Amino acid sequence: MTFGSFNNFMKINDQVLAAWQRILQRAPDSRLVVLTFSSEATADSLRRSLAGPGVTAERIQVVD
Repeated sequence: MTFGSFNNFMKINDQVLAAWQRILQRAPDSRLVVLTFSSEATADSLRRSLAGPGVTAERIQVVD
């Protein structure tokens, strides 16, 4: 299953990141696609923020 977020990236906060992390942990074969018009550094930061038990960077796709 693929979850996606195509909202304004500026609306993403710690609560949203925590919710995404919980969702990805509960759906172990899923991935998340996030639309952002930011740099690769922002994409890496997002992947690190979501990293946790069962959530690897490979499951987070950032597109622009």
